[in-house]
Amino acid sequence: MGLRSNSASTRLQDRYSIRCAPHVIGVLVDALSWGGTMIEIELNGVSDNPIIDIETESVLHGGNFYGGHIGFVCDSLKIAVANVACLLDRQIMLLCTPGENAGLPTDLVGVEGTDACTHNGFKAASIAASSLAAEAMKLTMPASAFSRSTELHNQDKVPMATTAARDLIQVLELSEKVTGIALLAACQALDLRDVSGDGHVAELHAAVRTVVSRLREDRRMDQDLAAVVDLLRSDRIPLGDTRLHAEDGPNSA
Repeated sequence: MGLRSNSASTRLQDRYSIRCAPHVIGVLVDALSWGGTMIEIELNGVSDNPIIDIETESVLHGGNFYGGHIGFVCDSLKIAVANVACLLDRQIMLLCTPGENAGLPTDLVGVEGTDACTHNGFKAASIAASSLAAEAMKLTMPASAFSRSTELHNQDKVPMATTAARDLIQVLELSEKVTGIALLAACQALDLRDVSGDGHVAELHAAVRTVVSRLREDRRMDQDLAAVVDLLRSDRIPLGDTRLHAEDGPNSA
């Protein structure tokens, strides 16, 4: 069979990682909205202890310094981000797997003919994506659930917000790499079908191809991945009108 599927081999419904993608990503989009609001409130709050009210000459001992909200936001975002990484990992596997990819070569190998069997294509990349996604998911254990009593029990209930924030940074970095591999795999699939897509898909394909060429014979792919991650971090990946800007709320036009 060629690179395009025929009608007889087309399944009635796509796998959940395709059909439910908007719903998985939607959780993260909504979490970013309310999470951003919560963090903004905390940043603008008064956290000194004690608080000195010079007008009433009062000394107020309180706990506004407690980072429970920040810890909760970071713990929640860890889960939402890691779930998107898991989603992308599953999509990569669909692209690489015969019987799931509608006629594309196994592991998206870019060489045709008798030499194809000597190349691995995206085999190692898909394994890396699975490993990275698993590590991200392992870090989703809520740090705030591990409160410890310290300072002779004065600080006997602490939020562990700093740990949650560090975990979130790690999850983000791991998920960036999974996203980069997914972009590379999707562009390879388009090239193998000899199409560049339409509209937004074509823009994404063109952006990736400005820094990474199509994979033909096997080559080291860590540099390809680094180039695509740099595109993501420098905001040079066209996200179109679907991007949720920081100033936008869930009900923004």
